[in-house]
Amino acid sequence: MRRLNEIRRRLREVLPRRVQTLFYRHALADLSVLPAGAGVSIGELTSADVDRLASVGFIERGDALGRLARGDRCFGGFLDGKLAHYSWVQRSGSHRVNSSGEVYDVEAGELWVYHCVTAPWGRGRHIYPCVLNHLLIAHRDQAYKLAWIYTTSDNDSSQRGIVRAGFKPDRTLDRLMLGKYPLSRGSLRVQR
Repeated sequence: MRRLNEIRRRLREVLPRRVQTLFYRHALADLSVLPAGAGVSIGELTSADVDRLASVGFIERGDALGRLARGDRCFGGFLDGKLAHYSWVQRSGSHRVNSSGEVYDVEAGELWVYHCVTAPWGRGRHIYPCVLNHLLIAHRDQAYKLAWIYTTSDNDSSQRGIVRAGFKPDRTLDRLMLGKYPLSRGSLRVQR
């Protein structure tokens, strides 16, 4: 299975493919609390926790430290004390959406949730939407008004978690991609 995944990854780098990115928004004034399940706890992660992220997957230590240094926040979901999920939040600067190649300026009062990962052994416990809910409440309490999140059309479990957390569909973007680069004309910096 590992070999097959490696072949798929390499093919995505060299073959053009259609990617559909689904964008969702959440007005933080319309926020209710989602209760966490038995054995689930949620909290913000710090630089001292960075080495724990790799146990969930898909992040390099240096990347995580760089994100924290620029002011991004990371929230984790724990199942019986073990990190099972993390979600990142960007609150300033420019946010790049890798699945579409677009870049968005993070406006005052808004945040972008990105790079959300749940360990395979933690799936099915609704940890992801509970972490999203927790981070939304934390930012609402700091006067943030709007949150954005996105996923690809083939990631059904992410779509379900996003909707369960109260996000509403905003728009869909189709792109033809070659690796991480869009095969389309025009500026990718989006003005809203």
